[in-house]
Amino acid sequence: MEMTLTKQFGLWARRFSEHGMLVVLALISAYYSWATLKLQGAAGAAGAEQISLWVMDHHSPGTSLLVAAGAFPEDREFAELLESSLAARGYVVRNAQGPPSIARQALAAMVGEGKPPAVILCSASASVWSDEVFSAAPSLPRRYPQEYWWPDFLKRDNLLNVANQIAIIAILAIGMTLVIISGGIDLSVGSLLALGSVVVALLLERWGGDSASLAAQTGAVLVTLLICAVAGAGSGLFVAALELPAFIVTLAAMLIASGVAYKLTGGESVFHLPPAFRELAHAQVPLPGLSWGLPLMVVIMCVLYCAAHFMMKRTALGRHIYAVGGNAEAARLCGVPVGQVRVLVFALCGLLAGFGGVLQTSLLMSGSPTYGFQIELMVIASVVVGGTSIFGGTGRIFGTLTGAFIIAVIQNGMNLTGLSGFDQNIVLGTVILLAVLLDRVKSRMLGE
Repeated sequence: MEMTLTKQFGLWARRFSEHGMLVVLALISAYYSWATLKLQGAAGAAGAEQISLWVMDHHSPGTSLLVAAGAFPEDREFAELLESSLAARGYVVRNAQGPPSIARQALAAMVGEGKPPAVILCSASASVWSDEVFSAAPSLPRRYPQEYWWPDFLKRDNLLNVANQIAIIAILAIGMTLVIISGGIDLSVGSLLALGSVVVALLLERWGGDSASLAAQTGAVLVTLLICAVAGAGSGLFVAALELPAFIVTLAAMLIASGVAYKLTGGESVFHLPPAFRELAHAQVPLPGLSWGLPLMVVIMCVLYCAAHFMMKRTALGRHIYAVGGNAEAARLCGVPVGQVRVLVFALCGLLAGFGGVLQTSLLMSGSPTYGFQIELMVIASVVVGGTSIFGGTGRIFGTLTGAFIIAVIQNGMNLTGLSGFDQNIVLGTVILLAVLLDRVKSRMLGE
């Protein structure tokens, strides 16, 4: 018998929810790349990098060079970065940063010493200086940074900023994915993040403060993770043993965790943290052959996603989580320990929320009960947009990662294009509603 039209649509919807979100992410990225395309100036670090590459292509080490830059902050950045970059590669560089008279004197001195520069490297602001400034050697070539067309969205710093900003939300979304696939939901992740932030900060303050040792820092992190995991497991016990709705249980847990966080600190932030603790969120992992690296938080996020994907696809626990979310009673009759699975997924969700609090504390170098406010909404949105059914039983770990990046890219793009905060809420709400609607249509078409 031929497949019915509704069945075909349902299968298409399932394939789209599994893989189509990557296409959606690509389309959204392409749109914001077009929307933010503009003529880029080459001041500051960008200009220094451009000129440095040009010099290395056209002149050999040992060449005498003069850097001429104005008195603006971006001129100072241009001159200092260009001088240090070229000097480290063996070029003889003289820095003339300031008013035009400084450049005029420096050029006259080099000519008088019999060592005129091969080329004068000028900042963008120096392009309007008159020829009189360089009258000591009017025939010398001058090089200025060239403007170019490029989207603000695709700037390296912006892309790294998107990845860095979404890392904590994406890590929390791993635990939320496990909970939702198992048929539950956890509203307490934001408050557990705040509790984790407060606990790790207070422990570090008590165990040495600014001079806390590496062992103390490690211990503080482990204790924090344990506390948040136990809190999550507590929610799971109420859901599993008493068969209470996860929505109500985690709503109560959200209020309790938030109240405890405020009580521990008196509503104040905790600042006395060791400087080395900052590296957890700010360190860079170098990439071979590049002058920049990936943020350590992003690397940690990728490792956690790979581990979670392996667990869900290759272990008995992963199969049990899917079974419990699909049909808990059928799973129980097949020998699946439904209660234990539910407790475990809530414990993992709590642990990852606590880890998010640790990262947030490292990122901002302070612990505060205000962290994580409404972050559970972004986490749930990432999971749903990534294709996980809000009704349980289906979903993909890497789909959640895609969903997190879709949310992050939309927010970043709206900021770059100047959309107001009110309009951003409307857009994000619409995206979430469409994702849930697609999931519902798919479920009905397939008879799930």
